[in-house]
Amino acid sequence: MYKFKKEFLTFLNIFSNNLNLDLLIRATGQNLFLPFYHTVSNQELIHIKHLYPVRDEKRFKEDLHFLLKHFKPIAVDELSEIASGEKSADENSFFLSFDDGLSEIYDVIAPILKEMGIPAAFFVNSSFVDNKELFYRFKCSILVESIQSKPTSEAVQAKIDEVLVKHSNSTQSPVQRILAIKYDQKGVLDEIGALLEVDFAEYLNSNKPYLTTQQIEGLIEDGFVIGAHSEDHPEYSCLSLEEQLSQTQCSMQFLNEKFKIDSKLFSFPFTDYGVSKDFFRNIFDTGNNIADISFGSAGLKKESFSNHFHRVAMDSSNLPAEKIIATEYLYYLLKAPFGKNSIART
Repeated sequence: MYKFKKEFLTFLNIFSNNLNLDLLIRATGQNLFLPFYHTVSNQELIHIKHLYPVRDEKRFKEDLHFLLKHFKPIAVDELSEIASGEKSADENSFFLSFDDGLSEIYDVIAPILKEMGIPAAFFVNSSFVDNKELFYRFKCSILVESIQSKPTSEAVQAKIDEVLVKHSNSTQSPVQRILAIKYDQKGVLDEIGALLEVDFAEYLNSNKPYLTTQQIEGLIEDGFVIGAHSEDHPEYSCLSLEEQLSQTQCSMQFLNEKFKIDSKLFSFPFTDYGVSKDFFRNIFDTGNNIADISFGSAGLKKESFSNHFHRVAMDSSNLPAEKIIATEYLYYLLKAPFGKNSIART
């Protein structure tokens, strides 16, 4: 389903150049837009290089100027009022967020947002704060870079194939198979790292890709909001309900204990696809008090839970903001006659 959407959106981009965004917004009735990014950098980031495009500072600023031209930035307090029904999103508004808690948030992104007067929420994984661990997908990218940039002996290649054949489609290349590794297979990446003499601990120590405790405290002092993004970024559809709740609650508890954060915001790692009603009932239950607002990444969508919001990934391609946003609204309009803009959970 995701692959079809991506291909269809790519097709729709052809028609997005001459679309009037304000007319599209009015036609859809979707005044609230929630863009999200992961990071922004003028430097090559090896741990991300083979996963998705990274916006440079120039393109990021252009995106923000476009958003400000068509939408009013809102803070989490106003979003909470919309979630609770105290306020409706009558005015074109956007709520900006960033996933994965990467260090560029402090060094690059926050200074730009402060200069432009844009509030934002930054979602962190509790296991990665202070560079304690490395996201398994980042390990994939580092390994791919090692394979492509350094010669590998036939003996090592054979050993890598031997490890991979147990977990993936042997007809694919080693690079494809590494990038296809799932959360429950992540131990394989350490085996391959050892064969390639890639030291992930050294990479963490040298590159420090994640926010530190001190940096997070600085962001909070500057008025930004910090939310949870699970402990170590699993795919929730592959977890049991108990595991989903544990990942969520533990990451929220970490923020409360370490930073005394009152607002309870949670952003799903990867996607909320396949997550049941029971999960949302549990986290929003006032007795459990796990989360106040949660965020998915399904694009412009209607949701049965008023305090769950869907966002649009702005770094899934190299396209400028105007094309990404116009295409997303056009896609929403085209699906409307078929009733495909609402998520039905079981």
